[in-house]
Amino acid sequence: MQILIDTRENGERNKVNARKERAMKYYNSKGHTTSITQLETGDYVFKENNTTVAFEYKLITDYMSSIYDGSLFEEASNQTLEYDYSYVIIEGTIENYIKKTWTQWRIRSKYNGRYDKFYTKTLSVYYGSLRRLRKFTCPIECKSEQHCFMEMLKQSEKCFDNKNYAGTKRHVQSNNRVEYFLSGANGVSSKLISNITETLELNNLDDLLKLTIEDLTSVPLIGQKKAQNIYEWINGDVE
Repeated sequence: MQILIDTRENGERNKVNARKERAMKYYNSKGHTTSITQLETGDYVFKENNTTVAFEYKLITDYMSSIYDGSLFEEASNQTLEYDYSYVIIEGTIENYIKKTWTQWRIRSKYNGRYDKFYTKTLSVYYGSLRRLRKFTCPIECKSEQHCFMEMLKQSEKCFDNKNYAGTKRHVQSNNRVEYFLSGANGVSSKLISNITETLELNNLDDLLKLTIEDLTSVPLIGQKKAQNIYEWINGDVE
């Protein structure tokens, strides 16, 4: 197995070596060929017999930040379009993130000292993002860096062995991220996808994620019920 690690894969700043170096040491010890190179998308790519498995690696703090700045879904969708199999791997727990973040004065001030409000809101954002990611890729939660390294190897081996992969079937094949995302929604045809993207002038995932039900009902052939269905698909409200 060949493993490629992105040159920008550094990990936590307070650790002696960059995460890419620790990953290389780990995978080399398992007998795999590992190299550090610049990847256009993804942080880790596992290759065997022309099959590629990619992972976007996020510390829980980076994961939450990427939700708020909108980069998470763009990065994950880019990776999904580039490789045969795609995962987002998350190091750390949401519970520890909440506890640590609550110690910040600006967060306590923002929520007027209401820990329960902050806790509920953060959980909603986190689990909502996981549901949304599952529409086009597969998120994996791990408690430690070592666990992440092990899980990436395990999942890659499963993909190479053609074992079950928790992916989402697409109704259309497209290199356009917006079309690719919409193709998973129930009852949404290629023609309807074209109507949506052209009528609403959707150029990227950020445009898509900002849509309201009212926006969708303005599209020809979309009524209130179908608009609700598409909106829930986009926002991860449907399991």
